[in-house]
Amino acid sequence: MDKENQPTIPFDKALPKNPMESEKQKPTIPATSGRAPAQPVGTSQATVILPSASKAAPSFAWLVYLTGPKSGRTEPIGDDAITIGRGTQNKIALEEVAVSREHARVTRDPAAAKKYYLVDVGSANGTYVNGKKVARKVLRDDDHIRIGETVLVFKMVGKPKTSASTAKASPRQSKM
Repeated sequence: MDKENQPTIPFDKALPKNPMESEKQKPTIPATSGRAPAQPVGTSQATVILPSASKAAPSFAWLVYLTGPKSGRTEPIGDDAITIGRGTQNKIALEEVAVSREHARVTRDPAAAKKYYLVDVGSANGTYVNGKKVARKVLRDDDHIRIGETVLVFKMVGKPKTSASTAKASPRQSKM
């Protein structure tokens, strides 16, 4: 059987339910990468589809830390909401007394792949975009988000820009 005509089976169906039940045990190759379990050598002609191989998706948006101790770092925004707040359970945890435990979140519109919203979730001190207090706002490329004393820049790109290039290229930061 040549390579093109080999059957493809899902990862969870590739292994026998109890490999110890077979009468002849074949040597195994240990899994060193942590991605695929050890399998008996030569027992299958099928290609195993790994769960993470087909689910990776590019990020179209990023938050870039413009100020604070994480200045210059980036956070990709994927399909899941990004929560921002003082609590350690948040994807973006800001250690500032002016930031609520659960302060805001950024979500992607499921109907429009490149449309993102910033939502204040009832914070005590507010969430600001380009110097204006907002409850909910559609984010645009280069919007400056201020939460407490931290300023994040929303970037709608395939890869993040550094804070130095963002600071030089963006005229909006002076209103923070």
